[in-house]
Amino acid sequence: EILANKEVRFDNLMLLGNYNFSEIILQTEPLLREGAVIALYCQSLGPLEEAGRLMRQRKYLNVRLQDSWSRDYQVLHNRT
Repeated sequence: EILANKEVRFDNLMLLGNYNFSEIILQTEPLLREGAVIALYCQSLGPLEEAGRLMRQRKYLNVRLQDSWSRDYQVLHNRT
């Protein structure tokens, strides 16, 4: 019912999981206000890279791909 109302626009879109984000973005784009924030989270990089490419092609602003964790070091001391 809300989605049928063409006057309703959302400020944010947050998607979590292993989805085809590009398809969801294309389907929900008409429901988002100009300048809406879109946040995507996925455990694998592939769907995020694909969505990032789509968003850059469609001239979205401030498209960033970030890792959600980091370590102080990648290799333990005295190991290769």
